[in-house]
Amino acid sequence: MIDFLVSTQLTKGRMDEFMQKTAGSRKLFERAQGSLPSGSTRAPYYYSPYPLYIKKGEGPYVWDVDGNKYLDFANNMGPLVLGHRNPRVQKAIEAQTDAFWCGGPTELEVELAEKIKKAFPFGDHLLFTPSGTEATMKLIRAARASTGKDRIMLSTGAYHGSHDIVTTSPGIPKSYLSLVTRYSYNDEESFVKAFRKDKAELGAVVMEGLLGHAGSAPPTRSFIKTVREETEKAGVPFIIDEVVTGFRVARGGISEIMGVKPDGVTLGKIIGGGFPAGAFLATDRLMKEYQYTKADFPHIGRARLQQSGTFNAHAVTMAAGLATLEQLTPDAYKHLAWAGGEASRILDKLATERRIPHAMTGIGSIFFMHFSKDPINNAETAESSDERKGRILDALMLPYGVSMPAFHSAFASLPMGKPEMALFEKAVASGLDDMKKIGEL
Repeated sequence: MIDFLVSTQLTKGRMDEFMQKTAGSRKLFERAQGSLPSGSTRAPYYYSPYPLYIKKGEGPYVWDVDGNKYLDFANNMGPLVLGHRNPRVQKAIEAQTDAFWCGGPTELEVELAEKIKKAFPFGDHLLFTPSGTEATMKLIRAARASTGKDRIMLSTGAYHGSHDIVTTSPGIPKSYLSLVTRYSYNDEESFVKAFRKDKAELGAVVMEGLLGHAGSAPPTRSFIKTVREETEKAGVPFIIDEVVTGFRVARGGISEIMGVKPDGVTLGKIIGGGFPAGAFLATDRLMKEYQYTKADFPHIGRARLQQSGTFNAHAVTMAAGLATLEQLTPDAYKHLAWAGGEASRILDKLATERRIPHAMTGIGSIFFMHFSKDPINNAETAESSDERKGRILDALMLPYGVSMPAFHSAFASLPMGKPEMALFEKAVASGLDDMKKIGEL
C-alpha cells in the first residue's frame, strides 16, 4: 500500500509529514503482517498508506498510538452514532460487567427486544445474533423454510454480509450463485422484469436500505413502493436489510422514512451500542419457523429452525444497546441529520467552487461524495465514481486531522457540532487543493 503513495508522488509535502508523525502505526502495520494476511483483519480499515492504530476514542475524536488526534467519520462503519465512549453507555457497560457478562437470559434482552419492536411495529417477533451477517443469513433461511422455495432476489452491488448465499467471491459454490436472481437498484423496469420471470421460485426478495456500494444511495419512493406492491401481490417475503440504516437514519430506519412495511428487517450496528450485535425481526409467517411446539414437561418441543449462537443477546451488548437507544430522541435525529447534511453540503460546495465534477449520495447522517460527472443511484451508475481520486482525498485529509472511511460512506455522530464542521471544511478544502497541486484534479 505504501507503493500506492510513492507511485502517485503523494509522499511529498503533507503525506510525507503525516507518515513521519504516524511511525507507530506504520511499525504496528509491518508487525501485523507477520500474523494477519496483509496485516489486516478487517477490509474497511485496510487502506493506504497503512491503517491508523487507535489508542483512545472520546466523543467525535480518536487518537492514534502516536498521539495524533482525528475527527472520526468512520465511527466503526456506523455503530458509534453517539460517538466514542458515550458516558451513559459506558456507565451501563460498567454496571453490567460488575454484575453478569453472559451465560443465560437476562431482562435486558427482553427490554431491548420490546424497544426494537416498537420502532418496527410490523414485526411480530425478533431474535438476536452477534452480527448483521448472521441476521441476514437466518432471516433468509426462515423465508426459505416458510415458503419452501430456495431462490432469492438481490440487487446488483448489494452487500448483505459475508455468508455464502449473498456473496459472489471465489470460494462460493456455483450452485449457490445459481439460486440468486439479480436486479438493478432503483430501476423499476429491471426489478419488475426479473421478479415476474422468477417469482414462482422465490423464497425472498432482499433489499439494502441504502445501497452501500453506491455510496449509500437511497431508494426512490416509487422504486421501493413498486418492490413492495409486486412482492405483496405474489406472496413473496420482502426483507429490508436495515443493518446500517436501522436506528441511524430514523428510529425505524429506511422503512419508516419511506413508509413501507416489509415482511421482515435485519438489524445490527447501533442496536449493540458499539458491541457486536445483530437481530432479525419479521412477521410470524417467517418467525414461526423458530418457534417451539408445545410440549409437556420435561420436554421442550421442537422448532423447525434452531436459533443457536454462543453470544446471542450477550448481556453487555444488550446493556450498551439499551443505553444507546434511550438517547436517540427526536431531537437527536434532528441533530444527526444536520451533521450529515452539513458535511454533505460542505463537500458539495467546495467541489463546486473548484469546478470538480462530483455527485452526492446518502441520507440523514450518512454521506458520500463521488468523483463523477453523472448522478449515482445504483451499482451500475456508481461505476463512474473514481475510486482513485476518492482514496487520494481520504488520505490527504488525514494530515489535517480528519479520518474518513477509505472510499466508503461516512457517518456523522451526535457529538459533532459547528467546531467539528469547521475542522471538516478546512480538511476538505486543503485536501482538494493538495490534489490540484499534484495534478490529481
